[in-house]
Amino acid sequence: MIGIELPVTSGVEAARLVGALGRHRYVAGRAPLVHALVYRSVGEANGERLTEGRAWAERSLSGVTAGVMSLASRDERLWRKASEDEVGALLEVYWSATPAGIAAREQLAASLAEIEATVDLTPFDEDVDEGAIFPILIDVGWELHPLGALEEERHKGAIDSFGDPFTFLVARFEEMASADGGEPPAYLQELTALGPAELLRGVDDDGQLVATLTLWTQGPEPYLDYVLRGALKSAKLTAS
Repeated sequence: MIGIELPVTSGVEAARLVGALGRHRYVAGRAPLVHALVYRSVGEANGERLTEGRAWAERSLSGVTAGVMSLASRDERLWRKASEDEVGALLEVYWSATPAGIAAREQLAASLAEIEATVDLTPFDEDVDEGAIFPILIDVGWELHPLGALEEERHKGAIDSFGDPFTFLVARFEEMASADGGEPPAYLQELTALGPAELLRGVDDDGQLVATLTLWTQGPEPYLDYVLRGALKSAKLTAS
């Protein structure tokens, strides 16, 4: 996969971009996952946007209290498939210098101290293998439609991004050939996996990100570049 540095400097900007990446017409599938501790630690911040997530977290973590599962495990029941709006609402809190953000980070740190969380990693260090992060707290990714599913009028922008009809047809043929009668290749856009380091120490005292947020992509470069530039424009961010 290829990493692209994003022009995101705050939780508010990250929230806008996450929303934009999940709303456009090229999204075929989505998998935003959020750990129960992230919901529980955020308190009452962002009101109705996180009500369902907080309620789910309480139900899920009651299983820990009852001894049904372990908080120190990778039990899939500790993660919830969230909406982009929920992920954005959470980032707005955790990546801020507001009292709510400070309180959320303190509560999360206290909860993570109860397990062997990887809290000492460098935030946004792309050299760290995702498997070394525990627990992954927010993991957001999208799968785009294959070229063969694009419609001439509805998806004209992406088709035109290849420069001319022939180049697009060649790319689509190569996609079909690689599928060899099976499923076409997956075209992906995934944000850096966010663990304890990113949520606890991802911003400075002014609420600015301490390092660059990366989007990992896989697929035809013209297509992915077109989709990302559209999302950045929708999020009112400037492409780097």
